Amino acid sequence: MINITSDLKKAWSYLNTNDYRNRPIVVAEIGNNHGGDVKIAKEMMIKAKEAGVDAVKFQTFTEQGVWTSDAIDGKLNLKIATFNTNRRKYIQQVTLSSEEWYEIAEASAEINIPFISTPFDNESVDLLDKLDTPCFKTASMDINNLPFLKYIAKKNKPMIISTGMSTEREVSKAVKTIQDEGNDQIIILHCTSMYPTPIHSANLSRIYKLRELYGLPVGFSDHTVGEDAAYLSTAMGCCMIEKHMTLDKENPELEHFMCAEPQDLKNLVLSVKNASLALGDNEINYLKGEESRRGTTRRSIVTTQCLKTGDIIQESMLTAKRPGIGIPPDQFSKVIGKKINKNVQMDTTLFWEDFD
Repeated sequence: MINITSDLKKAWSYLNTNDYRNRPIVVAEIGNNHGGDVKIAKEMMIKAKEAGVDAVKFQTFTEQGVWTSDAIDGKLNLKIATFNTNRRKYIQQVTLSSEEWYEIAEASAEINIPFISTPFDNESVDLLDKLDTPCFKTASMDINNLPFLKYIAKKNKPMIISTGMSTEREVSKAVKTIQDEGNDQIIILHCTSMYPTPIHSANLSRIYKLRELYGLPVGFSDHTVGEDAAYLSTAMGCCMIEKHMTLDKENPELEHFMCAEPQDLKNLVLSVKNASLALGDNEINYLKGEESRRGTTRRSIVTTQCLKTGDIIQESMLTAKRPGIGIPPDQFSKVIGKKINKNVQMDTTLFWEDFD
C-alpha cells in the first residue's frame, strides 16, 4: 500500500518547513524564465506564492560550466534547434551573478517561499550552499555524472534527483553514489525529458517502480501541458510535483510555450489538493458522513406473516427490508429458532427485545 503521508512528511522535512499538508509538495520551476532579470524573478516568486505553490526552483550555473564554447557558438551539429545557432548571448543574459543570487535568496525570505535551485557546476553548488538553500536538485542530464553527484552529496544536504532519459542501471548507480557518501536524504523525481511531454509518454507507472526499487520518496517532474498528469501522479502517491512556470506563454524564448502561467499553477495546486482529498485513507470502515444513512438505507429483519407469542422462528417467517433500524440481516441465523415473546403483525421490523 502506498504510504503517501509518510513519504510526504519525509519529503516535506527536506524543505525545512513546518507547514505540512497531506498532499504532494508543488514546486514552481522558474528555471531561466526570468530572462536574467532579478525583478522578473522576484515577480515570479510572488505570483508562485499567490498561486499556492510550496517552493520555487531556479537553475544556477556559470557561463563556462555546462556547454563547450563550440556548442554555445553553434559550431557543432547537435540536432538541437536552440544550439545550432549562436546561443552565447542568451546564456550570458540568463547567467546571474553571485550578488543577484543573494538578492533572490533575500527575496525568498521576504516572500516566505522556499527557494531551491539546480546547480550545473561545482562553483554553483558552493554558491547555493553558502546561500543555505534547503536542498539540491540535480537535472536529468547529470544522472550519470557520478563525480558531480558525489560532490553535491558531500554537502550532506537533501538531494532531489531527476531521472529523465535514464535507465534503471543509471538511476541505481546515482542513488548508490549518493548513499556511499553517507547521504540518504534523497527524493527521486520521475521525469520524461520531452518538452512538452505528450500525455501518452508521461509513463506515470514508473513512480510505482522507482519506489519499489529504492524505498525512497518519489516525485514527478511534470512536462505535460495541463493538470491531468499531476492529478494522476498524486493518486499514485508521489511526494512532490515540479511544474515549469512562466509569466507569459507567448514569450518566444525556449520553453515558455509549454509552461504554466500563474493561473495554471493555481489550478494545478487545487487539482492536487482535490486528488489528495479524494484519496482519503486506506481504512476499510464507514465514514462519519455515512453513519446516518446506515440506518435509513440498509435493511432489517422483518416478518413475512403474523406471529403469536411463543412461536418458534423459522426461516420462512422472515425477510429483510428497509429501514435498517432493527436486527440486521447478517443476524438471520441467530434469530432462527428463537421464541417470540409477543404477538406481531406481518411486515413488522423485529428487535432483539422481541425474543426470550
